[in-house]
Amino acid sequence: MSGDLSLPVMLATGILPGLGARRAPRPAWHPSSLFEGVIGGFWFDFTDTDKLRQTSVGVPPVATASDPVGLAFDQSRWAGKTFDEVRDAQPNLLPNSFASGNWNTSGSSAIADEVLHLVTSSTTQGALLHSSQGSPYDAAKVFEVEITVTDFVKGGVRVWTGAGYAGGFTANGAYKFIAANPADQILRVYGSTTDNDLKCRIAVREIPGKVGVQASSSLRPTYQVTHVRGDGSDDRLATVQRPTLAGTLIYAGTFEAASDVAIGATGAGGLDRCMLRTSTDGYLQASIGDQASAIIGETDIRGVDGVYAVRWGGDGAAVSLTRGNAVEYAGGQVGSVTTAFPFLVGAVNAGGSASSFLDGKMRHCLFVPRAISDSELAQAVAYFS
Repeated sequence: MSGDLSLPVMLATGILPGLGARRAPRPAWHPSSLFEGVIGGFWFDFTDTDKLRQTSVGVPPVATASDPVGLAFDQSRWAGKTFDEVRDAQPNLLPNSFASGNWNTSGSSAIADEVLHLVTSSTTQGALLHSSQGSPYDAAKVFEVEITVTDFVKGGVRVWTGAGYAGGFTANGAYKFIAANPADQILRVYGSTTDNDLKCRIAVREIPGKVGVQASSSLRPTYQVTHVRGDGSDDRLATVQRPTLAGTLIYAGTFEAASDVAIGATGAGGLDRCMLRTSTDGYLQASIGDQASAIIGETDIRGVDGVYAVRWGGDGAAVSLTRGNAVEYAGGQVGSVTTAFPFLVGAVNAGGSASSFLDGKMRHCLFVPRAISDSELAQAVAYFS
């Protein structure tokens, strides 16, 4: 009949008799959407080795069970991309800073055409890249540093990042590190002997987000394929993220013991609380503001892998404690959370001291700097379950 669509046309256009055009499938929900339109927050995925490193300077990568975890990347702004995809999309920041005074050199070392010619007669001479000397080297940011040693003549090079000693090298080659939360020195490149002569090409790229980091090898939790395990004794990761007056903490994993904290920070003297934890009886509990123990569930959750969350809106606003989609507590908030001390993951930062260490299997830890909606929480529970 005139005007009818042939079958090939119908298949190509998606227009079927009586049905109209096919609708495009709705994009799958992703946790990155929780962070749209807000500043800060974090999401640590402890199931994905692409986001984990064994040391605080980012080498080597976590690969097998029992590897220590000294650094976890926050992927709240990665939109599901891999580390390499995120890193490769970032520009090398050094071309500008080579000419803008971000470097201090000593000995006979000099920088020209983006190359450091390291010529020193001391192990305390070389070049320093400072965060204090201007944007874009903010102290709370995370950078990947790549050093390519070329034209090696003698001696060697030792490298420190903002997170600690990264290693020493005595041959041509390319080396990569992470400079996490550099308070002042992003990068320190010194000679390794009293007679050094070599050239280094250096690239510095910002990695979006924050990190959970542990510089001490004895305090690192361990990777166990499906999770990262805290030992309940002293393991934890530090962040630079402080609580906000309204927010959400989400923890996916287990609490194996009572009185353990998954994510937490308090003010001096244990006041102005902000933590997700278990009670002395092993029940799900949150401590928010002046409420140390009132925000508590009704079920012993020790050993139960679940998705646990607390949402708060500020002094006088609502507080909600949930186990999966079940509301364990709902009431009014009393007092405000600290904004002076950053979170620890796997413990509480109690006014500057770590305590209440988690004996548990951590799969995901999130802080969203706003109280998320019921529908968002339901989506998060489905995703992290």
